[in-house]
Amino acid sequence: MMFRSLCLVALCASATAAAAGSRVTVSPVHLPPLPLGVVNFPSGKAFNLTVGIGSGAFRDPGSAQARIWTITDRGPSVACTDAPKLLGLAVKAICAGDESGRIVPLPGFTPTIYGFDLRAGLAASTAVTLPLKGRSGRPVTGLSNPLGQVPTEANFDIEGRKLAPNPSGLDPKALVRLSDGTFWVADTYGPSILRVDADGTVLKRLVPKGLGADLAGADYAVEEALPAIFARRQPNHGLEGLAISPDENYLYLTMQGALGNPDAETAIHSANIRILKLSLATETPVAEYLYRLDPPDAFKADAAPDAFAGPLLQNMVGVSETVAIGADRLLVLERLDRGARIYAIDLRDATEVTATYDDPSWSPSLESLDVAGLAGQGLAPLHKTLIFDGDKTPGLPRKLEGMALLSDRALIVLNDNDFGITGEENRMLKLQFRSRIVK
Repeated sequence: MMFRSLCLVALCASATAAAAGSRVTVSPVHLPPLPLGVVNFPSGKAFNLTVGIGSGAFRDPGSAQARIWTITDRGPSVACTDAPKLLGLAVKAICAGDESGRIVPLPGFTPTIYGFDLRAGLAASTAVTLPLKGRSGRPVTGLSNPLGQVPTEANFDIEGRKLAPNPSGLDPKALVRLSDGTFWVADTYGPSILRVDADGTVLKRLVPKGLGADLAGADYAVEEALPAIFARRQPNHGLEGLAISPDENYLYLTMQGALGNPDAETAIHSANIRILKLSLATETPVAEYLYRLDPPDAFKADAAPDAFAGPLLQNMVGVSETVAIGADRLLVLERLDRGARIYAIDLRDATEVTATYDDPSWSPSLESLDVAGLAGQGLAPLHKTLIFDGDKTPGLPRKLEGMALLSDRALIVLNDNDFGITGEENRMLKLQFRSRIVK
């Protein structure tokens, strides 16, 4: 294919808090409890799990009330390498020695869309719950796919038994809702995007070219529509941002991190990620852009001595959400762990990435180029305008992932609480800007 060239401790004392050195007021939004129950591990460790709703968010601009749509990811899980610290279990005992695997306490968990209505006093009530299901009517799960050519993670239950991969399994990360009531959802496993009916039925899944055969047993239609190079996504670094143009003619798909192009080592150190513009009329890409992530030490809260035991690496930084604020204009939520930043970008005058860089044999690859290398190849990253710096806002939760446009001066942001495994609560915040962010 060719392209054209709950309440924060720091904020509970008052209803709002002004971010130091910024022009933003932060207000906590009260969320209803969403318990999942207690899971007991063989080590004696017990976790009181809650539904994690903050992987993605979207405000329906046509709704009469302030309804915020959110989505869960694949469900509660623990990286096998974290088993000794969190579960008191050796990797050999719980994951058969597979350090790249994940422990899944609730293998039958169904990724779910939620609709929350904002009421006076900044309180949210649950208005809609839409578990995702296949064309058979059976709920889908969050178990890993049987992908032969793409890095994937083995899943284990709490007894250490290996779970079979599921061709229908999904790990949602973002969503948009169309005026006809249907959704598009971004998934990190493929990476892929899903067309979802108003009742939560997955109608189709658009995946990179070459992946269709691996998903032949899926409980929904699978179509190869995305560039094959996108299959080089790294585990947990797939499609994370999804936005829709105001006229609903285009989707904007943003990778969380760099592709493993030409190899996984390149992805660890690369700051170059791709944004794909896709026509909804044809469900095919029409343009591709280069976005360059900030270096990890730019996030001061994460660069603090108590933040990480090891070194900060470039692949710790990623895009978690995008929101369209006009035709070919986006807000981008970029984060590490504690820190987060929101940038405005404009695609209208941007340099497009040509199809040459979608060829895996092309050298140097897009992901391998530094700033000087990009300039030498005539590649210009998107210009970024900072509108929010989390380092100037004390009390923000970790892992901000969901973001929705509430008005021309306000955003809603949510954290990913990892289903309460590490003790985090679901948190929704309103960011009120003194000047317009939509112009």
